[in-house]
Amino acid sequence: MTRNLFEMLKWLEENGVTHIVMESTGVYWKPVYNILEGYFDITLANAQRIKNVPGCKTDIFGVSGRNLLTRLLEQGFVDEYEILNCVKGKVKSKVKDISDSLFGTITHHQIFLIRQSWNHIVFLEKTIRSLDQEIDKYLEPYKEEVQLLQSVPGVEKLTAATLLAEMGPDMSQFPTAAHLASWAGVCPGNHESVGKKSRSHPEGESTHKICPL
Repeated sequence: MTRNLFEMLKWLEENGVTHIVMESTGVYWKPVYNILEGYFDITLANAQRIKNVPGCKTDIFGVSGRNLLTRLLEQGFVDEYEILNCVKGKVKSKVKDISDSLFGTITHHQIFLIRQSWNHIVFLEKTIRSLDQEIDKYLEPYKEEVQLLQSVPGVEKLTAATLLAEMGPDMSQFPTAAHLASWAGVCPGNHESVGKKSRSHPEGESTHKICPL
């Protein structure tokens, strides 16, 4: 939490620390660096032997997260009372933790950067909604086909739309399901000898294989 980072800052000063080396793993160093910057001589080192595992640890763009970010951008801080009014549902049970994480204030420069990122996210979401609406227009004549495709386990609306866009609704051009699978390139090759698969193909030989049913 930010409060704990300030406690660490005080502890480092009390122990006479003047220089700090930090590993630049992912983005985890940034909040620590922001608190310590200006108080110590900080070196950000590349930890070559540490593998950064990609992935998103939290999702802050729900209703509660958006409310908090909006309030934070408006005034640069959010107090505990405001947090209680911003959060919804199960998040209300974490007001104290959220308050601790938002302890302190952010600078004008940090607010500017957060606002630019926020505006970019809003733009992307607006663009995605616009594209979804355009796709829905094209799918309007194929409601029955979309419903049939969605009856296949694992096929949702987006996948159904993609299948229609790639294959079209007329299956008469494919004599059998095997021909469709071959055209789509989802049939595994059978070029294998002594347990080894060959990537090469004799001249004139098709790379598509007909799947037996």
